[in-house]
Amino acid sequence: MRVIAASCLIAATTAGLLTSCGDHADDGRTIEVRGTAVVTDGATRSVLHGGRHRVPVDAVVRVTRGRAVLDLAGDATAELRSGVGSVADSRLRVAATPALLDGEALVVNGQPVRLAVGDLVVALGDGASRLRNTASATVGVYAGRARIDAHGRRVTVPAFRQLTVAGTAAVPRRPVPFVYDQRNPDPWDRRFLGVAIDLGEQLDRRSLALSRQLTPPTTDAAYVASLLPALRRQRAFGDALVSPSRALGETLVGASIALESPARDFGRGWSRVFGFRSDGARWGLVAVAQRARRGPLVAQLDALLDEAPPRLAAPVVGGITTTTTTARPRRPGGAGSSPTTSAPAQPPIPAAPGVAVPPVSVPPTTVPSPGGSATTVPPTTVPATTLPPTTVPALPPPPPVVAPIQKLLDDTLRILGL
Repeated sequence: MRVIAASCLIAATTAGLLTSCGDHADDGRTIEVRGTAVVTDGATRSVLHGGRHRVPVDAVVRVTRGRAVLDLAGDATAELRSGVGSVADSRLRVAATPALLDGEALVVNGQPVRLAVGDLVVALGDGASRLRNTASATVGVYAGRARIDAHGRRVTVPAFRQLTVAGTAAVPRRPVPFVYDQRNPDPWDRRFLGVAIDLGEQLDRRSLALSRQLTPPTTDAAYVASLLPALRRQRAFGDALVSPSRALGETLVGASIALESPARDFGRGWSRVFGFRSDGARWGLVAVAQRARRGPLVAQLDALLDEAPPRLAAPVVGGITTTTTTARPRRPGGAGSSPTTSAPAQPPIPAAPGVAVPPVSVPPTTVPSPGGSATTVPPTTVPATTLPPTTVPALPPPPPVVAPIQKLLDDTLRILGL
């Protein structure tokens, strides 16, 4: 035994590690830096530029550029990164229970692991979670579940949900749907929720399109089933599940998700779909949470859009605006097609009455002769003239009418040489 003890002491001294025979003390964690990290251990400060390094216990790691992956106890890692937007650089204290002091951390673990986030103690099961410590502490779960001990109260956060505790404020009663930016997703969100992010944008567009193209007088179970005949085979489906105040597109998207979900109890699945949606979850997250099949789901909504009568722009005819709706045939059991509305016929333009030209008199004119005498031309009277009535066709519009009186006077004066 003395020989074994001496051998262990020599090996520990040579390696520069704090070890003991039979039971090794925690000598730190391995960190892989892809960028720049600063490690502070008491009065010692080290700057790490890339590569793998050993971080002693009780040291604080701060990632100032890029990212770094720290090995935790067992099969677990914590990914740290430099600040993003208003979130500070990740700072984590290495310990038996690692503590996130600032910023964010992505924890991926194949077995249970415990961490501290501000005043919270978080026990993570198998899965992946995003932790944030700013003015408040947030635990968001991508996969698996997290059990949180917050000020003596314990809350369980399942997958696709998150819980935020602001300082010493009261702990929320239940978690909310996972919050992410669908247009500009965070790289961590994209890594674990990429399918939900892409699918959510597609479902949002189809929901709006269906609400605009389909305008039933009332939304009830019979009408929804006429659009989705598969609902007729569900005994639990009825008017109690359909909310008239909900947009039709929302009802059709949620119903399609419930139909494509593998849940055996349709009524319970329907409640989960619209309950999660009512809590604020995006449609993509709802579909992924219910494990709905993406291909059939999108294809079913596209079929509804193809069969729905599109609303066309209103043409303008003769100053009258009309709305034209093109009807498309629907499959059996469909809601029918909208009637076709055409512009009313324009009334004929009445004929213009005849125009009477009054008689025109030319006064007598005296013309001097070479012999000194004068010759008087007798007065001339132009008889009255009546123009025939003119009928103007409806289309095209008649050409402009030239005033006939002035033309007649000009011709008379030219004949008289005046």
